[in-house]
Amino acid sequence: MPIDRAATLRQAEKLLRQGKLDQAIAEYVRLVEDQPRDWSNANALGDLYVRAGHLERAIEQFSRIAESLSEQGFVPRASAVYKKILKLKPDADHALVRAGEFAAQQGLLADARTFFAGAAQGRRTRGDMKGALEIVIRVGALDRSDLGARLAAARARLELDDVPGALQEFNDLAATLICEEREVDALVPLSEVAGLDPGNTHVRRELARILMAHGRDAEAAKYLTADAVGADVQAGQIADLGLSPAPPVPPVPVPAPDARAAAAANVEEGLSVLVDEFNPARPPVPPTKAAAAAPPDIESVFAQFRDEAENRSADDPADVAYTRGMALVEAGDLESSIEPLRVAARSPGRRFAAASLLARVHQQQNSLADAIEWLGHAVDAPETSAQERFETLFRLAELLELSGEPESARAVFLELQADAGEYRDITGRIARLSRTQGGG
Repeated sequence: MPIDRAATLRQAEKLLRQGKLDQAIAEYVRLVEDQPRDWSNANALGDLYVRAGHLERAIEQFSRIAESLSEQGFVPRASAVYKKILKLKPDADHALVRAGEFAAQQGLLADARTFFAGAAQGRRTRGDMKGALEIVIRVGALDRSDLGARLAAARARLELDDVPGALQEFNDLAATLICEEREVDALVPLSEVAGLDPGNTHVRRELARILMAHGRDAEAAKYLTADAVGADVQAGQIADLGLSPAPPVPPVPVPAPDARAAAAANVEEGLSVLVDEFNPARPPVPPTKAAAAAPPDIESVFAQFRDEAENRSADDPADVAYTRGMALVEAGDLESSIEPLRVAARSPGRRFAAASLLARVHQQQNSLADAIEWLGHAVDAPETSAQERFETLFRLAELLELSGEPESARAVFLELQADAGEYRDITGRIARLSRTQGGG
């Protein structure tokens, strides 16, 4: 039998004023059970669980809200709810993974890497090495231009005994690096392929060619032994390269099971490095004589990526894009400002300013749905002050009410009240929206 929702809501708020928290929770449970998709009251119930100290119930409640919002296509809002969960429990695995997935869907790849890295770290801490490696593979699939992440993902596949998948990724990565004229870097994935697939004559010849071009003749000869490429091919290749015949050497073995743990440590280190920003298209640092004498390994590649991050150009593309977008807004060319501001918003450091400005642009164009979405991005931006976040939440709630979503507006005002207390005229607005929702 349907309940009298208006009376139930009034009773719940009366109990709250009287300090009867558990009884108020019971009333909100009735409201949510009556209409499970009423996410405004569902969010209020989660907040009450937090106030009552029922953390796991709160997380379960917020998770249901987030999944419901996701099913309805409200990805930015679902993402915001999972971030709310992470404020309560920073190592919540499901919330970290889902927040990473939602960030990836929105093109916020830096955020996605950060969330996934947190999930991987938690799994390692709990001893779930398989789960951690699965996260590394997810990170590798986020952005095909992120060569370091792809290398770590290929190594992770190897640790999980997915040799065909590892071979495919190593081969693809080597091809990408060679196309980018980064042949020295391509030695890393090519060496992995040669070890996993000793009979791959094409890869062994390619290794020999690159090594020879960089003055590493002895290593080049080892990849052209008769047992690896055949006597006829060996003789022809050695003659072409001008090398002296070398004695047969055994192929590089696939890591044995008892060596997997040590190799996995390299993958873990790689993931932590991948969270940092770097420019994978930057030309490689020329190898020193000492480096040229040693075979390439994953640690040296990640060290190079660290150096690239530290030495990258001060002319940050996000700063350039934001400056251009702001100039276009000031000039009154709102439509042209949108694309550079979207580019700037992909950078964590510029996200708040760019997203806030995009929201104003869309609001001026009477596109409230887009304005609401960008205010959601601004609320979730890193390195945002409390005052900036409070003001943005207030703007978001106002726009939601203006766009005909009073329940959503009330939920945002309640979230703001939980964080900021008596902020501006928020108490009166919540009361008015509650009366509207209750039919009063």
